[in-house]
Amino acid sequence: MTVLIQLIEQYLETHKRLVVPQLGAFLVKEEPRGVVFSELLRRDDGVLHGLLVEKGMSDVAARGEIDRFVYEVRHAIEQGERFYLSDFGEFVPGKNGTILFEYHPRLKMVPEAPIDIIPDLIEKVRPEARHAEQKTVDV
Repeated sequence: MTVLIQLIEQYLETHKRLVVPQLGAFLVKEEPRGVVFSELLRRDDGVLHGLLVEKGMSDVAARGEIDRFVYEVRHAIEQGERFYLSDFGEFVPGKNGTILFEYHPRLKMVPEAPIDIIPDLIEKVRPEARHAEQKTVDV
């Protein structure tokens, strides 16, 4: 299942849509950059299956992987639970049995970036962390 989730995330970095057959489609929005999910686009276009086969899965294994993913997402939502997609996001139960998606992109480091810039990145992302440090130093 981890392979499927990573594949979805990687594919959406360079493409605008990926359909998960019988579940829905991930759609990339440009401004601001994000990913949304729509249950309206469920028809199998063969892309996800083809990506799994390219990764080395047999035809049957690829179909099974997709079916298992769809089942597990639907089961979690029916139980009122969240279904986590690693650092990519999570499916959450919506009203009337619908499936909502919350996009949570992880901070991706540029490989060439020196390691000493990490504290600066944290301060930019979480300014409250800087204020907490100042309060600790002032006390």
